[in-house]
This record gives sequence, C-alpha cells and structure tokens, in this order.
Amino acid sequence: MEPSCRDTNVPIVNISKYTSYCSGGSNFSAYHHSWVVNVLQYAAPLAHIYGFSTNGSYSDTSYSPHPPNPFSYSPPMEIGNHSYGYITLDGTYAVYDAAMDNYIYEHGVINFVAAGNIAILDPTPFVMSPGKAVNAITVGAVEPATMNYASYSKWKNSYVGNNKPEVGMYTDLYMGNYSSGETFNGTSAATPLLAGLTADYMQADVFTKRHPEVYKAHLITHGSSFIANSNSFDADNTSKAGRYISDWQDISWSNTRRYWEGNNSSFFNYNNEFSITENSVPVVLGKTYKISISWLSTGSYVYNYGLIPQDLDLYVYQDGRLIAVSTSAYNPYEAVEFIAQSNSPFVVKIVRDRNSSTNERVKIGYCYKWDYI
Repeated sequence: MEPSCRDTNVPIVNISKYTSYCSGGSNFSAYHHSWVVNVLQYAAPLAHIYGFSTNGSYSDTSYSPHPPNPFSYSPPMEIGNHSYGYITLDGTYAVYDAAMDNYIYEHGVINFVAAGNIAILDPTPFVMSPGKAVNAITVGAVEPATMNYASYSKWKNSYVGNNKPEVGMYTDLYMGNYSSGETFNGTSAATPLLAGLTADYMQADVFTKRHPEVYKAHLITHGSSFIANSNSFDADNTSKAGRYISDWQDISWSNTRRYWEGNNSSFFNYNNEFSITENSVPVVLGKTYKISISWLSTGSYVYNYGLIPQDLDLYVYQDGRLIAVSTSAYNPYEAVEFIAQSNSPFVVKIVRDRNSSTNERVKIGYCYKWDYI
C-alpha cells in the first residue's frame, strides 16, 4: 500500500510478479512506490507483489484502505507493507490506526508499517499513523554503518501507551537503477526489507501465516544483532522490544510457537488465567531463554476508549519458584528473558489482568526461544 501509484519510469525487478490495483493517489513521489516494490522483490524474489494506493474517506473508523477478501487473490495476500504515514503531530490514535487494527484482527494479515521520519513538516518524534496500530508491527530505521537507530527514525508512543516501534531493520539500501541510482533510506526502506524477510521465512514455515499475533511474539523473542543505541534512543521504551535486528538464521531456529484463538471466555479459568508446561526441549541449567506473548484487539475499541481491551501478564516458574515476569499495563505483548535455575521444565502462566470488553475474542500468540545467548 502506497500513497501514490508507481512511476513507470523506474524499472521493477520482476514485473511478472507485480500486479497493480492502484488508482489515483496523492502527490507523494511516485518513485517511492516503485522503490518499495523493488526492496520487497530483492528480499523475497519469489513473492508476488500487489500494489495499491491509499484512497478513501477518513471520517470514522469504518474507513479502510485495505483490500477486502485478501485470501481470495491468487496467490493470496499474507503480508501487508505500508511505507508511509499520516501526519498527526501528536500521539493521537487516529482512524488510520483503527482501520489497520480492525483489518488485522478480522483477516489475520501480518502488516508492517514504517515508524515514520522526523522532517520539517513533521518535526515531532511521535510515530506516524497507521504505525500507532496496536496489532501492526511498526519498524524503525537502523543505519548499518553504525548499528544505531537513525536520528530521524520516529519512536515516541501514542497516547494509548503501547511501545513503538516493536522492531528495527536496516535502511540505506542501494539498488542501482531500481532505486534510480540513489540510496533508499528512512523507515520506508527498512519496512519492506523486514516484510521481505518475513515472506522468505513464511515460505519455509507456514505456522505463522494468518497469525500476526504469533509472528509479533516471534520477532520480539528473536534478534541476533544488537542495535547499539536502542537502550537510550527510544526514551519511552520500557519493554524488551525494539532492541535487536533479526536475520534469517535467528528467526528460523530454536523456537516453539503456539496460539490460542476462541471466544472471550475460552481458555481462561475462573481466576482469569491459564498455564502450560514448557517442555518442548530439555531445559539446561545456566542457559538463557526468552518467552513472549502477543494478542490482537479491535481498533474500534482502542479508538473509542484509548486503551487495549484485554491486558495480559506473563509469569514463568521453575521448580515452583517465580523466575521471570512481565506485567506492562499498556502493551499488547509481554516478553521475558531469563536464565534456567535448574534442568526442570518451565511453567508459563498467562493472566488476564483486565478484560474490559467481553466482545473481544481471545487471539494470543506465543513464542519460546531456547539457548538465546
């Protein structure tokens, strides 16, 4: 999805794997559409790319620029890429964010959104919309030369309070004629690079397809390259997200994923909690492990009430002792990293601390990564 249709003067890496459903669009630079397509095709050469433009009415949360019936296409749409943003100049969770969240909740398409770039017309560090969407995976730009978040990469959270961006990815991409002889930078370049990596990964492992809640937990749990300034750059990041860049080898090995999907009353007991024993692989004393959960919410609820409708907490026990806990109040995910205190299996408890809307379904994703370091 782009504000403008592509510039036909910019060649596409593989035009046979690009289909345009684009019409109209804004005055945003048309070459941007072409460059994003080319990053996707460099990263995922076998993927088919569908191009759209962001047209529509912005009057209420019924607005949606997203293609309906995404799985009716051939091949079906599994991933969305959004290398653009609407200027809000503050932390308002806007109709664009609500539309994104409703779409992901309803259809299960994994959507990546650029965090946005600080610029003259948009000088605040607030993440741009629809990057404020709680169900989306929002991407910050990391300069490969320094391994720092770029100074222009937006980071400030919305008034909902959930941490953004959840992940960082490399920018400053050079593609010769496919980027008009220039270096493609900004969060616009980083976002399709991660989307392309995801397409490659999902071809090899279909479990995360149509489960954005699982894949967000997966990305938060993984990461091989530490972003050098991640602990200081994102001043309102109190979570374990956004610290690392994932690569193919890291996201592809040594993990177990699960999901729970059902009605609001499903899975949780009378104490609003449930537990699992994590024994998918033998636990080794002294080794480091990570566990993350992520869950989906309707954008309509977040838009109307300014918070996520279900707040879940994550607890990890070993030999009956609590060894790790994550209880953030506003994030739609929780993450822990810990060292095994013995060779006994872990007991993982998920507690629903708040359940403000019984109309919300349970859509929880889970990822367990062993021997993390």
